[in-house]
Amino acid sequence: MSEYRSIPSEKLPRIIYIMGSGRSGTTILEVLLSNSPGVAGVGEVTHIFRDGYINGDVCACGSDVSECELWSTVRRQCDWSDADISSGEKLFRRFSWHSKFPGVAMGLAPANAKKEFADLNGKLFSAVAKHSGAHTIIDSSKYAARAIALMRSFPDDVMIICLTRSPSGLMQAFSKPNKNEQKPKSTLATFIYYIYVMACFRVVSWRYGRRVLKIRYEDVVSDPCTALDRIERWSGVDLSATRETISSDGFLEPGHIVTGNRLRYQKKIRFRRSGEDRAALRMPTRIVVMIMNAYRFILQL
Repeated sequence: MSEYRSIPSEKLPRIIYIMGSGRSGTTILEVLLSNSPGVAGVGEVTHIFRDGYINGDVCACGSDVSECELWSTVRRQCDWSDADISSGEKLFRRFSWHSKFPGVAMGLAPANAKKEFADLNGKLFSAVAKHSGAHTIIDSSKYAARAIALMRSFPDDVMIICLTRSPSGLMQAFSKPNKNEQKPKSTLATFIYYIYVMACFRVVSWRYGRRVLKIRYEDVVSDPCTALDRIERWSGVDLSATRETISSDGFLEPGHIVTGNRLRYQKKIRFRRSGEDRAALRMPTRIVVMIMNAYRFILQL
């Protein structure tokens, strides 16, 4: 039995955790997965206390989190006070951010903190499942540290998708300013960030083997139905409804995402297949991208 877990597994829904870097398409993948019956997407859950309950950000449904049908109900069912929200934000940060990965991977947190983390997430996921009727919940929090913490908390209930993006696509994405989202990065900063997070992803993939499915962003945007078919066969979750929606050029809904790509602000989303943006990069950046591609190949991600 995991030293984290204190809530019986049968009370929890299945949790599919999307692990990825910033600007790697985790929100897009979550929307695709959550538009099938019995599947609920809840965005980057690790930030729900900070962005939702403390800062009062708007949910993808259009309501403030305090008035959102899902998140207001979750808070009420969990009976969280303002003090609980504040401590929850600190606890989630402790087991999530990139800088926390070495400590989380080595299990250095005190036993009481691990138990509190498991209890808090268990209550949250159970409340979401109870309100939505979902048997599967998509958490697109990205962080590798949170992936390990969740797997240790609920080893029978968590599956991890490792979503990676090509170095050239990531480099271009990080060069663009996005208001209220992750700040742009220089070529050097993107390189260092990429080397670190990909190493973290490799550790998670090695540690949990078949519980981790490697998916590339380029495959999702160019052939989403094939990517969904792979995820369906790996997870056992029926995603045929989403594939039919895409094939018929129908609309997808963003659900109740609070933190994530600005795509979440669209009430109706029509998925358009595309390839990676191949805008020209300057020579120094192209050399860095070549090194990053070699690194990705070595890590088999």
